Amino acid sequence: MKRKSSALIVSSILVILALALVALNQASAQNSKISITAGDDGKTITMNMGQTLDVTLDGNVTTGYNWIMQSMDPAILKQVGDPVYTPESNQIGAPGKIVLTLQPVKTGQANLVLNYMRPFEKKYCPSRTFQVTIVVK
Repeated sequence: MKRKSSALIVSSILVILALALVALNQASAQNSKISITAGDDGKTITMNMGQTLDVTLDGNVTTGYNWIMQSMDPAILKQVGDPVYTPESNQIGAPGKIVLTLQPVKTGQANLVLNYMRPFEKKYCPSRTFQVTIVVK
């Protein structure tokens, strides 16, 4: 009789541990970071609430150019902090990577359009454009 109750207790503990691991894996997947680059231009990106989205694009802020938000639905997505520029080298005028971080505010769909241009030259066309559709579940 004691063996059956001990086996039942051990089995119950194993089931509880398995369920806890599944819940932990789901929670970490929801809080993960999604990274996209210029190769994702024109694509649809699906993300969950709790995730963040890093958009990493080539740029060179030393020339006055930067990636400027042209379009984004603030009811669906918000930008987290300022864009971060990391040069490829320590040389003056070196190109590098610009990373914009976004976070969902609520579920829905939003178009994200970024223009690579000089902010002080608004009357000119951007030299490059990056566009994705973001679906937040």
